[in-house]
Amino acid sequence: MDLFEQFDELPTQNFRPEPWRVSPWVAMSALQKAIRRNDKTIALRAASTLLANEPPRLWRRLLGICFEDVGLGAFDRVQSVVQSLSSGARDLLRGQEWSTATRLVGLLCVATKDRSADDLFIAASCHPQLAGARYEAERITNAEKLMRLEEPGALLSKAVIISDFAPSRWKRRSAPSIPSRLIWSALSKSGSSPKYVTISEAGYRKTREVLPMMVALLACSSRDESLMSSPEELHSMLLPNGLPAYAFDGFSHEGKACLSTFLKTETETARWFRDQVRPSRRGKILGGLLFRIEGSAVNVRLRHAVADALRDLADNGFHGDPEIQIADAATLLRADFETLNDIRSMLLTGDLCETV
Repeated sequence: MDLFEQFDELPTQNFRPEPWRVSPWVAMSALQKAIRRNDKTIALRAASTLLANEPPRLWRRLLGICFEDVGLGAFDRVQSVVQSLSSGARDLLRGQEWSTATRLVGLLCVATKDRSADDLFIAASCHPQLAGARYEAERITNAEKLMRLEEPGALLSKAVIISDFAPSRWKRRSAPSIPSRLIWSALSKSGSSPKYVTISEAGYRKTREVLPMMVALLACSSRDESLMSSPEELHSMLLPNGLPAYAFDGFSHEGKACLSTFLKTETETARWFRDQVRPSRRGKILGGLLFRIEGSAVNVRLRHAVADALRDLADNGFHGDPEIQIADAATLLRADFETLNDIRSMLLTGDLCETV
């Protein structure tokens, strides 16, 4: 039986919400964060917006969400979405785009989330304590990198290697990347189940992002899945047009304009950034901090020792600066969300004149 047939609680909806008049970047942000929070109403309106304006971004984003937000938390659902968007693309060409989008969004919304792959990638790419490992990875040969990937254990070291030389549509390289098939072969030899490698590789071919490789890498690690967290406490504010305020983040021009204005306020957070962070990095680090607090919140998270450790590494090292005590800024930002959301409302109503 197809996995879709097992979820009668997720019927196809005939009603299609009115699209927002926002950029695709804002719509993608709303879609992904709503799925993380199991807010199907918001997620479907965001999907409707993308389907009306840039359908390829919708399908690519849903695939990205599989590996960034669901991963090992509900890999059977990841498998079903990947297979649907890989081999079932013909269904999207038969007037079934909205019903397909509705089904996939519903499937991902209710899934238990595991953001370990993204946390692993952030830690490997940015954490100050892994600077030495990144330096070494840049200097060893590709043959040596592949050999290390085939060895058991060393999760963080392997993640650093993959981050350094895996082909990615986001990464500009001065030297050619190694063929991705060699990386997948090495991951197979390291002990990852063929199921995880096959599905993750299919997701990688569609997204050209590194996170599917991180999911396959995590599948090699021993995990205690018996500890499941209770739903996390989630807060969100809806703007006048029904758009959640969290859609304006550091990954869109609109969100960056909000953060730039926020940094000019007299809030405790803005003062901290002016005192502790050089001007050229304030916007990027504030955007990263906002994501760690607001953007990575999920409804139900799979908990195990590896996941908890990786989340802590990403929370405290995403900025890459050993001199910054980011926990202080996190406390201040949580207290200043009302001001930030006021600025987001001003952007929506046209009262914010900040440019980026």
